[in-house]
Amino acid sequence: MVSSHLPTRGSHGNVGSSNWRTEDTHFVVPPPSAQQQEHGAACRQQLEERIHLGHTKQINGKLQSQKNDTDQRQKEKEEEEEEEET
Repeated sequence: MVSSHLPTRGSHGNVGSSNWRTEDTHFVVPPPSAQQQEHGAACRQQLEERIHLGHTKQINGKLQSQKNDTDQRQKEKEEEEEEEET
């Protein structure tokens, strides 16, 4: 016995032709309203700004960490030079 949720053989032998779906069923999606378009544009712009901000933060973060590394090396050099002098 085939369970009811599986497609069954239709009259002309194709799987699912009888009860799975009918050929004339199609969904018409209405075009977005002006309000939806505005909302979409606002969301897109906000997303782009966030992405840009994220990239900027990443770049600034990398620059800051490079600067910190350079500062740390400079401090170590100065400490070594002071130790050599004494």
